Amino acid sequence: MTPRLLLATEHSEFDAGAEAVAFALAARAGGRLQAVLPLVNNAEFEASAPALAARADDVVAARRQHLVAAAAAAGVTLEVNVRRGAEAHAQILAQAREDAADLLVIRRRGKRGFLARLLVGEMVGKVLAQAPCNVLVAPRGAGPWRRGVVVAVGDAQARGPLLDAARELAPGLPLREAAPTDVLTITAREGADLIVAARSQATTQRLLGEAGCAVLVVIV
Repeated sequence: MTPRLLLATEHSEFDAGAEAVAFALAARAGGRLQAVLPLVNNAEFEASAPALAARADDVVAARRQHLVAAAAAAGVTLEVNVRRGAEAHAQILAQAREDAADLLVIRRRGKRGFLARLLVGEMVGKVLAQAPCNVLVAPRGAGPWRRGVVVAVGDAQARGPLLDAARELAPGLPLREAAPTDVLTITAREGADLIVAARSQATTQRLLGEAGCAVLVVIV
């Protein structure tokens, strides 16, 4: 059965890695992809400054058009759902539930600011904590994996689901199991370009923040 993929993106420079990975996965799975583009809105602001609100709509429309064109260039037919709401993470989660997504692909961090020291962006952290499905978190420079996978196995009961998820996402690639505390060292030494970890592991936030490659967070 073809997995149901959902890309969450604002089509900013920080989303480039997530988009590249999602396009590659969709191309491999049949060439179709759903995406959600969250638009944070404020009814009071829109009522008091309609011209600025209209300009924001124009920006989102342009981003949507560019995103569809980029997907087409990668051989993917993309359907973009623009969702408005007070919080971006809530719109992403709502779309994932409506689509019954099997895998949500999202960036690691957004623009730098007073939250820059967070291992993952605030919005992404909320998505990870509440997502109804596995989440693939991609840094800005991420791309399709070609070298190998490291699976963080810290719980014997979680081992089977983690290995299954790794094999499904990266079929045919070399796969290495490691203790969570050793994952970053082994990933760097062996040149692996995908990490798989359980959402429940205490070390997963550190892996997300410090890994130079995409991390698949699995609900176990």
